[in-house]
Amino acid sequence: MVPATGVTRRAMVADKEGCRAMVLNLVKPCPSHRRFPRCAPLAVASVAMVAAVLLELPAWSREEISPAAAGDLPDTMGREVDPVIITGSAVPSLLGSPLDHLGCFAARGSSWHPVPCQVDERTEEGEYVFTSGPEANPDDGDGVLSSQDEWVLQVGDAGERTAHPPWGEGFRHGVEIEVSDPIDGGRGWFYLAVYDRPPAHAARDYVGYDVSRKRVCGTTYELGFSSQAPIVFDTLVLKKEAGGPGIDLVDRMKIRLTGKIWDTIDIYKTEDDYTSDLMGYIDGPVRVVRRTRNRLVLFWKIPSPSAIQDNFFYGTFFEFPVAVTLPFDMDTFLSACDLRISLDGEAAAGQWFLNSRNRTPVPMDGEMSSEEERLDMAPADWSITFGNSPGNRGGWVNRLSIVSNVDLKPDLFYVDQVSRPDPPETFPGQIGNVGYQVRNLNGLTRGTHVLSSVLYSFSEYVPGIEKRFLAIQDAPVRIRVSRQF
Repeated sequence: MVPATGVTRRAMVADKEGCRAMVLNLVKPCPSHRRFPRCAPLAVASVAMVAAVLLELPAWSREEISPAAAGDLPDTMGREVDPVIITGSAVPSLLGSPLDHLGCFAARGSSWHPVPCQVDERTEEGEYVFTSGPEANPDDGDGVLSSQDEWVLQVGDAGERTAHPPWGEGFRHGVEIEVSDPIDGGRGWFYLAVYDRPPAHAARDYVGYDVSRKRVCGTTYELGFSSQAPIVFDTLVLKKEAGGPGIDLVDRMKIRLTGKIWDTIDIYKTEDDYTSDLMGYIDGPVRVVRRTRNRLVLFWKIPSPSAIQDNFFYGTFFEFPVAVTLPFDMDTFLSACDLRISLDGEAAAGQWFLNSRNRTPVPMDGEMSSEEERLDMAPADWSITFGNSPGNRGGWVNRLSIVSNVDLKPDLFYVDQVSRPDPPETFPGQIGNVGYQVRNLNGLTRGTHVLSSVLYSFSEYVPGIEKRFLAIQDAPVRIRVSRQF
């Protein structure tokens, strides 16, 4: 759990009893969103690793310093789940402060209270300092706030503006952070400070990682990585209090790589052919950062594509930016190489699907309907799956980004036919097996390619719900230092 004082620096120890104990206070379930956009090439192994779902590091941490007049103002910020990421360089008066002497506060009515926050240390080279795990590197951190470190909060915790913050005993320096919505102008404020002793901290803990069970538990979801194929997850539960059924509806995430070596030898690789080793992790009250080393054995002594993957888990959503490094041009060995990444269901349970090209939802029930057969399979900007039965109204919004010097297009992959096996799998057949298919990967060149996918949860589907999540990337919350104390 979170230390009793100060900003979380060291990893929290996940409760072995399970996820409920890891999340101290649930916030109201908020929708999630995803993206499917820019299609750039992605290495064979790279895509495989992205199988999990994720998103590129967004422009969440844009800061600017400008003067502002003092005075009490109400909190009009309507957003809830957007991360607020402030680099140490934006708060120079706090640089060099011991991390456990830093505090984060908000004002609401007559209340002045600490809010969940964490400082994730980064090296001068930009690498995270992982506090736990087999290859943890805590000695690479110095325990004080540096210019490259990241101060992480959640926008829904912002409060009102107060002319005279009641900092309390031991206060040394502080700053007022204004967050604003570029769409509707809503605003809220945080107060960050350094004390001569560890200050009070918030009891709320939005997300936790149980390394022994390979599970992440957020306020709205629970995700578990596969023991058989650890590069993918095979458990995804949307909690009842977040609008979901509270049970696992996922068979597993699937990776399928097909092609030819030297135009003669057929290859067929799945998620079972990848290795994925945990390197380190950070477990804070606002997010979990989990780093793995992933590799695919292609054939005999041919060098394997590899990727270092940092997964980011927040209370209501998670993102998987994947950087894949190819030691060779793909066409040196491979031809006609295609990659598919998808998420297969375990049971129908009233799940429905739509995306930006197919706006009319179709049911995923294990039988391909004529409407499903006619789906437009071209690349889409976002997709949604959701429940449509009592006690199961929630779902997920997903977006995908590929950044590379090769122009690859991730087409929709969709099969809803329980009579069609797709091994390896735990439950035979395909029930709403949905994902992406990228063709002609043999055009990828030597170097690093990045694929990012993000899944946001929501508690009840209504048409247009994706807009609030698309805004997290397309119109990020603005952040500025508005006063110093």
